[in-house]
Amino acid sequence: MDAPREFPEVWERSRSFVEKPILSALCFVYGAERFMRGLLDDLLAQTILPRMEIVIVDTGSPTDEASIVREYIARHPNIAYLRTPERETTTSAANRCITAARGKYLTLACADDRHRRDALERLVDVLERNPRHALAYADVAVTDTENETADRARVVGHLRWPDFDPVRLFQVCAVGPQPVYQRRLHEQYGGYDPNYVTAGDYEFWLRVVSRGETFVHVPEVLGIYLRSQGSNEHANQGLSIAESEKARIVHWPDAWGTRPAPDGCYLTLLPAPVPTSLNAEIPAHLPEPAVASAAAPPTALSTLASAAAAARASAGATGTEPPLVSVVMPTYERPEFLARAVKSVLAQTYPNVELIVVNDGGCPVDDVLRALDRDGRVTSVRLGRNRNRSAARNAAIALARGKYVAYLDDDDWYLPSHLERLVGLLERTGGAVAYGFAERITEEKRSDGWAQTAVTPVYRMPYRRELLLVGNYIPMPCLVHRRDCLDVVGGFDEDLMTHEDWDLLIRLSARWPFEQLEEATCCFSWRHDGSSTTSRHRDDFPRTLQLIYERYAHLASGIPGLVEAQQRELDGAKSRALDGFEQPAATASAAPDCSIVIPLYNRADLTRQCLTALAEVTDGVSAEIILVDNASSDETPQLLAELGSGVRVIRNETNLGFAKACNQGAAVARGRYLVFLNNDTVPLRGWLQALVAVADSRPEVSVVGSKLLYPDGTLQHAGVIFDHQSRPYHFYSHLPGDFVPANRPRELQVVTGACMLVRADAFRAASGFDEGFLNSFEDVDLCLRIRERGGRVVYEPKSVLFHLESQTAGRHANDPANGRRLARRWKHVSLPDQTRTLLEDGFVLRLAQLDDGPSAVLDHVRDEERAAWQLVADAERRAAESGFAATAPLLADADAWPADPGVLAWAAQELCPRAGMAERAIAFWERLLACEESSAARAALAKHALEHGDLTGAEQHVTMLLTRRPDDARGLLVRGVLELQRQNFAVARDAFARARAGGADERKCTIGIGMAALGAGANEDAWHVFSDLVRERPDDAEAVHWLLRAGCALERWQGLRPFLEESVARAPRDPSLRFALAGIHVRLGDLDSARTEYHTLRQTAPAFDGLESLASALSNGVAPPPAAPGC
Repeated sequence: MDAPREFPEVWERSRSFVEKPILSALCFVYGAERFMRGLLDDLLAQTILPRMEIVIVDTGSPTDEASIVREYIARHPNIAYLRTPERETTTSAANRCITAARGKYLTLACADDRHRRDALERLVDVLERNPRHALAYADVAVTDTENETADRARVVGHLRWPDFDPVRLFQVCAVGPQPVYQRRLHEQYGGYDPNYVTAGDYEFWLRVVSRGETFVHVPEVLGIYLRSQGSNEHANQGLSIAESEKARIVHWPDAWGTRPAPDGCYLTLLPAPVPTSLNAEIPAHLPEPAVASAAAPPTALSTLASAAAAARASAGATGTEPPLVSVVMPTYERPEFLARAVKSVLAQTYPNVELIVVNDGGCPVDDVLRALDRDGRVTSVRLGRNRNRSAARNAAIALARGKYVAYLDDDDWYLPSHLERLVGLLERTGGAVAYGFAERITEEKRSDGWAQTAVTPVYRMPYRRELLLVGNYIPMPCLVHRRDCLDVVGGFDEDLMTHEDWDLLIRLSARWPFEQLEEATCCFSWRHDGSSTTSRHRDDFPRTLQLIYERYAHLASGIPGLVEAQQRELDGAKSRALDGFEQPAATASAAPDCSIVIPLYNRADLTRQCLTALAEVTDGVSAEIILVDNASSDETPQLLAELGSGVRVIRNETNLGFAKACNQGAAVARGRYLVFLNNDTVPLRGWLQALVAVADSRPEVSVVGSKLLYPDGTLQHAGVIFDHQSRPYHFYSHLPGDFVPANRPRELQVVTGACMLVRADAFRAASGFDEGFLNSFEDVDLCLRIRERGGRVVYEPKSVLFHLESQTAGRHANDPANGRRLARRWKHVSLPDQTRTLLEDGFVLRLAQLDDGPSAVLDHVRDEERAAWQLVADAERRAAESGFAATAPLLADADAWPADPGVLAWAAQELCPRAGMAERAIAFWERLLACEESSAARAALAKHALEHGDLTGAEQHVTMLLTRRPDDARGLLVRGVLELQRQNFAVARDAFARARAGGADERKCTIGIGMAALGAGANEDAWHVFSDLVRERPDDAEAVHWLLRAGCALERWQGLRPFLEESVARAPRDPSLRFALAGIHVRLGDLDSARTEYHTLRQTAPAFDGLESLASALSNGVAPPPAAPGC
């Protein structure tokens, strides 16, 4: 941990002090006298107080915090106080607190924030019950009023954080201001970096997450956050943005691929300050924009909520005027239906309506809207790219000025009295949410347009909250609610493509009862071709249905029969997802034990052979056969036509891939077990009985796999294990079929999908195969997801089949892309298990030099080396079962590990960094070099030397690497960085170019080439490098930054403008990009465009540092300060 500045520490403590606190609340204060009583009262009121200590560091404050703290120390237990003789940074003060703290858990208690009384106990309890998580964070309410308490706060908005996603954390600090975390993090990863002034906590969160730590989100409002213009973050917002980006660059793991662009900074998630009107503090010479900005951030609901409230307040509505209703309408690529929907809103008998149409990146609709908007009630916003209905609705809600919000999709319509009836109901009852009934209009395409063919009265259920937890019976067009409800429950979930409306309704119903109008007031369309809103994503319904059930399981628990009703609904949804495919009438016979699902694509000869064998050898178990043909072009259709009624056939018009075909078959399956079988297999007698016997006798087992043989009788599959690069493979492949270890049943992580029995309920609970995989690794992913849910996966060698592997042309064409998808999904889980699996059988894999190069060879383990290999097996097991941090004790002595290059590289590359022991990796790399020369080890040691300023050491390793392998891409990349630091720009540029040609990270190399060009003064070359990179990667924030540097050096304002306009359209919440664009407009004399960007900044980032200078620039017609370093 970085040590604070040395001086004699004199701590003052309460007379009564908890001996072993479980939690330490860390308070570091400066100029916070007016908050101190509120802070201490808040912490002393916490229910966890008997097990908590309060550690306060006063960093030489000019105000009198000391008198207040000493007063509380005299009267209350568990308080420790230190005053430093001079001011320190917040990170240095925090480190001083950590050194003194004794708790198992820590929390940062900011002087101006407050907690719910049970907040800290709640977060500690979550971590106690989930020790694998390093940090717990919760949602917070936002106030503008100092020293509020949780039960009496005047709330102006909420920060509802997303569930933990490490990649998302690198885009925005979505952790919040009041987390609780394990003290061990500082013991493993060090303290807060004192070089960070405002983003020290964010830097630390990224540091630990990049090492494999995980956080957990508690979706409850447990605290109060004071939005203060005088806070450290607000007062130094530009520095906060810069420090946050620096932390992202430093800690982004190379193994995660390309770093995503930042999604705003911590502050852009906060509700904006509430001005008296939207015109507040805007210079008089800047005209107010006539329409809403199309760049309004679609997900920043809380950012614009307060500004919209101010607009409502300034609208001057009289007491006799009915309240304004804001109708939200997303539209995308359906101009032929849009006019009907808009007309139905403008024709409402209710008089006070505004309509906000959000074009979700589709075709232009302005002409349609202008023709209909005769009285200025329509606001049109266009998003820069297609996002989804949730994002479009959120964008509209952010601009809504009404007391009430209503919804209408672009292909539905209101009946004339819809709003009058529902708003009237709410006004009479004082309710928050109301809905009416709807009629479903079935439409069919005719030569002269769309014709209405049926009117069906649907969704006429009386309101029952528990039924809403089973399924949605309230379409969004039927709904009207108070606008301020969304400030409490949040907006639409933009990660949901379907059921996003139902998700919001459940959150609303958890807070307010719904009023019901028992009459139909709106119509929604249904078109079987999938073009209607309600039918477009029907294939996704089962997956999101399962997700909703899991998300709100806490609401359903304890309600008799509800979970069973949810399961019935889920089963039905999977069947309904097959509407449009051929489905023979269901038989009346009893459900079979097994449903055998066989996906087909060509090779009718293999299919016939497989079916013939099934008929001959499948006995003792009842089974149905479901064939899913992926548009075969050979004799397969004729073969299927010959089959009797005992076989069920689904025909697809295109090849939808293995995963989709299996899911289709599973959706109509009636068996309690699903058996997925390739058509290039030949089952042997007893194959199915053996699988069913395992499942019947072991209810904890969810998946059973078979032994598969090549035609020559050697092993093709005896299970799947993962190597130390997390790559799955069939172990014991090509060994004799009677090889003893392959004929023992065993529990594994994965078995092949070529023949796999899966419990039907486990398959549905896991939402089936992920259809994002195309013909490989979908079986691996399914097994891992089922195991993640508690199911077990077993290999049963008594079930035997021949497998004519890879008989389909192009079978492995998508393996690279599928492998990357698998790696991304499971990158935070430790998968390697080859050593522990093989060691149980008395074997290890060794790296050997064969005639055709190095290869892994199966070998018996020797007695004298068993202890060393057992370390590897234990590390695999601990990493998988308890997390990477649990492997730390096993990494203490690199010399105790086997002298195996692959194992040592795994320890150095994977275990040490993710166990928080990055420095220990050096010992493993050095041991590897003692075994053999290694480019990876040389490159890693050179990089380590560079990071520690040891240019001589870096030079030594790079030289040795490149002497042996002059074209080694990793070595050339490090060489480029080394020469950049030495300012040898020509040499650096050449090294980066050669590294890129050799296959090193193309993005890193390209940025290096451009930086070297800039350093050498070749600004024109740098411009071409970065402009090409930004065209290829328009969302790459670092590339845009360097393009700005090059453009500013050349004063190429006209050339920069289109790039910046595109960047702003793609990242509308990034204030620095918008500020840079405004500056370029000014430099080009386009003051009108600059004013537009200024107004948008005022609305979306009112605390942005550059606003004042931009306003001055617009007044004087002189460009503002630099938009990027070097400009």
